[in-house]
Amino acid sequence: MMEGLEYERSPSPPPYKWLSIAILLFVSGIVSGLVFGYWVSGEQIDFLRNEVTNLQYNNAQLQYQITQLKTSYDSLLASYDSLNAEYQKLQEKYRFSPTIPYTLIYNGTIQWLFKDMRGNILKWQVPIDTYRAYVNREKSKDYVKLSFKNGTTVKVLDMRNYIEPKFFSNVILELTRGRTDEEFVREVDNVKNQIVVYGTGLGDHYRWPVETLVEGRGQCGDTTILMASMIIEGNHLMNYGMKIYIWYVDAQHISDPVNVNHALIEVEFKSGNRWILETTANYFYNYLEHQSVSGWKYDVTYQGLGN
Repeated sequence: MMEGLEYERSPSPPPYKWLSIAILLFVSGIVSGLVFGYWVSGEQIDFLRNEVTNLQYNNAQLQYQITQLKTSYDSLLASYDSLNAEYQKLQEKYRFSPTIPYTLIYNGTIQWLFKDMRGNILKWQVPIDTYRAYVNREKSKDYVKLSFKNGTTVKVLDMRNYIEPKFFSNVILELTRGRTDEEFVREVDNVKNQIVVYGTGLGDHYRWPVETLVEGRGQCGDTTILMASMIIEGNHLMNYGMKIYIWYVDAQHISDPVNVNHALIEVEFKSGNRWILETTANYFYNYLEHQSVSGWKYDVTYQGLGN
């Protein structure tokens, strides 16, 4: 009888061999993990090293900027201390000096310093002997008679005889140069606002323009005479074509007078525009922008020009 193929079963490895295999696989896993971990950790370490390097560089730059700023601060502080010391010296030196605008009488000359509306400093002056010649003249006692609606009349001193445009002939062009007619009138108002204030208790007569300038004060008639004198001369020299009027009004009833106690000036421009100006305020005020004016007015466009 023939024998066929036979299956022979291999014997199982002994138990201690399975333990060795398991240990080997465990160790292999640990080694593989350590190798992978080292690789990943190396990448992180390189990244962190680069970050540290960048931070150190930025910190160096920041420290440099701080040093520069501190140097600049110290320099500015030193400059400030120097300027402040100089300021204190100048303040002590000039603490009794006048500030513009002001009137100065010195060495036989009267001077007025003020600023025009463009910020330029202007100086007008007159010999004190000329001033004396003006104020020693006999003053006019001419009156005008004003009638009210109810038929009553009142007699008031005539302002026209005190208007003296020629007194400003040598200086008025400083206020007209490069200016329109309206700009010129604003400049006249600006001069009056700086040099003259409203004054009370000045007597029962008007003052010549030079008196009002020197004393630095005037009642409504005095400031109206002053402004009229300047505007008339400027209008004449520049041919602006304006018409100038003086007004007698009632300050308490400006649109319907029941008394006469105030004076104003009116300028009618070549364009037809009209201003009726308050002459005692220290700011520009045109009545026609706010209310109507009623009273008695006189044309003084050519007053004191000699023609």
